[in-house]
Amino acid sequence: MRRVLWLAWLALLGWGALHWWQQRPLHPPPGVLAAEAPEQVDLGDGAVLQRADVSLRTRAHFALTARVLSREDYH
Repeated sequence: MRRVLWLAWLALLGWGALHWWQQRPLHPPPGVLAAEAPEQVDLGDGAVLQRADVSLRTRAHFALTARVLSREDYH
């Protein structure tokens, strides 16, 4: 019984450490946040996405390299 309690305690401790590691605050150093400007290519006739009475047309394709400065998880 005592061994089971120790294993449960270690599992709980490991889960807490993993959760803290994933949610830890990051402090990026000063300097360049993204090395290049985003690239955008306009699409002439993009795909049309339709759902019920709403339709969306894709207008452009973009690619970028960025740094995430903040994050908020909602549960």
